[in-house]
Amino acid sequence: MADKIYFYTDLDAIKAQAPNDGRPYGLLDSLDVEYEALNEQFSLTNIHTLNPGKVANAYAVCKGTVLAQEVAGSGGSRLNVFLKPDPEFNFGELSPKIRFFVYRNIKASTLVSGSLVASNLNTLTYKVHEDHYKETNNHNPDKKILGLGLTLVNGYADDYNIEKAFNAPKSGYALPAIDAGDSMGEFDGSVQFEIIIDTFLFQPDLTFARKAYHLLDLAPAGSSAENVLKRKIEKEQILAFLDPAAFFGSFYNSKITVYGRNSTDTVTSAFKYTHSSKNIFTEILSTFKNKSTVYFDVRNDFNYSFNTFSDYTEEILIDTTNNQTAPPATFQDYYAKANNQNWPILILNETNITTTATDQVVRFQFPVGDNFIPLLYLSIGEWYQNNRDKAQGKNKRFYLPKTDRSNFYMLDWVTIKYKVYHNTTLSTYVPIAGYNKIYIYRRLDASNLYITDKNASPRQNSFLDKVFQPDKLIIPYATLTSVKIKTYDDDFYFDTAEFFGVDFVGKIGIAEDLHNISLFAFATDIRVKSNKLKKAHMESIVSEEKRVDKHFLHLIDEEYTNDKVNLTSEQVDTGTSTPEMVDLYKFVRVKRRSRLKEAEFDHEFISVEINPTVYTSIVNNYSTYIQGLPYFLDLKYPRSEFGREVTTSMIDGKSVTQFNITTSGFSSASGSFKLASNSSGSVYGYKVKDVIVETE
Repeated sequence: MADKIYFYTDLDAIKAQAPNDGRPYGLLDSLDVEYEALNEQFSLTNIHTLNPGKVANAYAVCKGTVLAQEVAGSGGSRLNVFLKPDPEFNFGELSPKIRFFVYRNIKASTLVSGSLVASNLNTLTYKVHEDHYKETNNHNPDKKILGLGLTLVNGYADDYNIEKAFNAPKSGYALPAIDAGDSMGEFDGSVQFEIIIDTFLFQPDLTFARKAYHLLDLAPAGSSAENVLKRKIEKEQILAFLDPAAFFGSFYNSKITVYGRNSTDTVTSAFKYTHSSKNIFTEILSTFKNKSTVYFDVRNDFNYSFNTFSDYTEEILIDTTNNQTAPPATFQDYYAKANNQNWPILILNETNITTTATDQVVRFQFPVGDNFIPLLYLSIGEWYQNNRDKAQGKNKRFYLPKTDRSNFYMLDWVTIKYKVYHNTTLSTYVPIAGYNKIYIYRRLDASNLYITDKNASPRQNSFLDKVFQPDKLIIPYATLTSVKIKTYDDDFYFDTAEFFGVDFVGKIGIAEDLHNISLFAFATDIRVKSNKLKKAHMESIVSEEKRVDKHFLHLIDEEYTNDKVNLTSEQVDTGTSTPEMVDLYKFVRVKRRSRLKEAEFDHEFISVEINPTVYTSIVNNYSTYIQGLPYFLDLKYPRSEFGREVTTSMIDGKSVTQFNITTSGFSSASGSFKLASNSSGSVYGYKVKDVIVETE
């Protein structure tokens, strides 16, 4: 069950969105003052206007940490406030993990006064004053406490990563923590709000943090293959944001605490009440234009929208009539070009869904392309009963559709439920805003290798190929004497079945310690060929900073297992034309058997250790490719002629696996546009194969 959340402003202060009144998340309305008919425009900021005479406070949706920035061009009169949720906060199974809630257009005078934090105007300023007095016996907290000292002079360039800014030193000040429901100032004339998902695909910086609002406004692009793909990737940015209507709609069967005002309309008269499932739609979602918008986010192996690299046809077969017996029969362009939408997500609402009962579904048949043994994975959402019964995995999220090489579409159709609101007075049913995320993975069976040569499509030849994108994996900490871990909420598929008898979906991350950069992945959902369910031992490695001089792998063993091990290392020559030394780490049992062995790390955890100097050169090598397009590490997993893992090194009588690391990205050559491998030489990384080493 999700933790308790709050609506982000005073509900009775905002108008329901309508043409020329507010700006909803999504495709820009043609009546908007910034509308350009020739451009592609998508608003990532949801905007409400105020009811006459009303004041709208900003409230923390959940527990977290706050950082404020001045709005560019406002002369310091307006601020944007970022709320970073507490790492342990649970948003429930129907919502992605949230990186930031963004409150734009906050009246600066409600948070700061000159160079100081304003005095007791809301919960945030009250807590800052109270905590500052306890620590310093001083009643004058500097506004830098809110993050307002992040200037170029202090080492914070405009492209400085926001998440890193949350964790970097602030001239001796710690950013304030805040509880769910706490007030954080007043909106200045309009209520502007964004939700950013915790994905590696988008890394917001301080320039983004200071925008008055975020409108993705793209002028017409060129028609070359390079420009077409660039435009596709630019528009993938919207997948890092979540429609607030869909977010709050995901709590329809839960509760949301809401603040309102009484007739005197003063700060002290604020009251709160809780909406249950019977009126979240009518009271909260009714203020959003997208109150009945249901999103279906279909991804490929690389976490981009499913046909970013033109591996499939863009048309899917779909049925929205709730006919649950016949196969879907309507062709729908996923990117909806016919409706002038042209964005990388399927958007359905009451105009194109027939809703006649409380048990509502949308049925899909996805294209096959040359992926003849696909694996579907429902990351967020609910299968309908017939698919749930056939699904595999700990959470019943895997689904193996049947295919036929002579058929352009999968033979099985899958059915995903969505929630509806039943208006008993009018005897009508309407969809409730929500978000669903489904992956089409490619299994690396010999019979399922890529057949069609597509110059603009990445290719995987092993389960570690093109999982890690070094230009997008950011260490969000600035200190030098600690273990720093960043985990992303994206779902990656690791086809390790031929090696270990199981394959899994998991999260990826990057870690840094005083010795190495670690690129890692851990299982969250394991699929066993025998169809038996298997529980993952390491379901949640959280983003954190540990101020200890330890290796990342050692810390992982301490944090996520019961028994401790010693860690030893030796240096190994990379064997490149310009040799580099890579630290090779292994676990050594002390007294008891390490639980790492019980957790079957080969099945559930992969960590590739790379020397920091080598990793820096890998990141910098991105400059040899076309900027703005995907840039991957290829970790060549050695195989014998029988397809099994090849042991390349022996240490203390135990085997380790050596990875040949190359980079690949998109480059122009001879007027063509294709994937090109780096030719500047390889480096090596290592994964510990046997984590237990016997010692005296």
